[in-house]
Amino acid sequence: MKSSIAFALAAANAVSAHTTFQSFVIDGKDVTKGVQVPSNGNNPILDVTSTAMICNGGKMGTDFVEYKAGSDITFQWHHNNPATIQGDADEPIAKSHQGPVMVYMAKASTNGEGAVWTKIFEEGLTAGKFAVQKFIDNKGKITVTLPNLEDGEYLIRPEMIGL
Repeated sequence: MKSSIAFALAAANAVSAHTTFQSFVIDGKDVTKGVQVPSNGNNPILDVTSTAMICNGGKMGTDFVEYKAGSDITFQWHHNNPATIQGDADEPIAKSHQGPVMVYMAKASTNGEGAVWTKIFEEGLTAGKFAVQKFIDNKGKITVTLPNLEDGEYLIRPEMIGL
């Protein structure tokens, strides 16, 4: 199987509870450049019906990266710019923003519009610990195994929800 993905990050910033998606790694290789949609900052999008929920307003990445089913992808967020994290008590996210973490994929040809997203990962509350706490413990990183999908180009959307 040969597929490629661009990172829509539609909700990575939108509902990320004051943290900003910074980078991602596939099978140990940083592949952020060209496929990530730039951040809108670490504030939530308040109108979830706006186009800002789709790739930060419909702006797609400029490139795709190839992957194989079973590849591990690591997403990394920071509270603000990585250069300012030292001494930031809310790095990578304020401890009060507990909640689930999900990752979705959609065919790139859909532009991420409508009910086209398929959830490939979800972690919520396990043994009294929210997924966001695990994310904090792992210094802002979440690793997901990519599924076996039909060949093609895909968007991927990691998101965190602070409850």
